[in-house]
Amino acid sequence: MRVQLAINVDDLEKSINYYTKLFGVEAHKIRDGYANFAIDSPPLKLVLFENPAAEQRLHHLGVEVFEAEELVSARDRLSRAGIVEESRFGD
Repeated sequence: MRVQLAINVDDLEKSINYYTKLFGVEAHKIRDGYANFAIDSPPLKLVLFENPAAEQRLHHLGVEVFEAEELVSARDRLSRAGIVEESRFGD
């Protein structure tokens, strides 16, 4: 399991260079206006969206799981704790 942090950036190329130096890893995927980093330590999926007009830097925050059992376990634990969930199983 790892946290996914997606942010809006003004300059994608500059941001890719910065985060490559900061985390010591190359971007995992680069597309027009988009890049992501799969970072092992700390376990983080950093997603960059080139969007200079964005009023907010945070695009979205999520949690990635690698096995379905992790997701079911987390969902059950959060339900028991009374935390409302948005379920998108199968999307």
